[in-house]
Amino acid sequence: MSAPVVTVREVEQLVQALQAERKEDEGWATADVLAMEIYGKNTETKKRRVRAAANSAGDGVVSYPGSPGYKLWRRCSVDELHACLASYNAQTLEMRRRRDLYRMRLHRENPASFREPVEIRPSTEQLALL
Repeated sequence: MSAPVVTVREVEQLVQALQAERKEDEGWATADVLAMEIYGKNTETKKRRVRAAANSAGDGVVSYPGSPGYKLWRRCSVDELHACLASYNAQTLEMRRRRDLYRMRLHRENPASFREPVEIRPSTEQLALL
């Protein structure tokens, strides 16, 4: 299932919602809360739209694996930004590890064959020119 296409207006609404003062969760807002604030309901479809809007906001909205939700970049502490980068680095390393496991098994169970087709084999005359 692909991510929904969001409008510029939805990204603006997300940024406005994240600009609101939040005492709880140190300024972080979950997709549940943001969907309720922006769309008036927090269905899975609306939460997917929040995630897509955050993705469309680029580096202006921070969220990462294990984060407490979404937060504007300018409201994040340096420690939160370091945690963000460390989380993505750990996830990337894990994904590469799994990719390499699958690649090794693929090649182990399906070894390459290097039999060249007869039709592309050079003729004796062509070899003599080398």
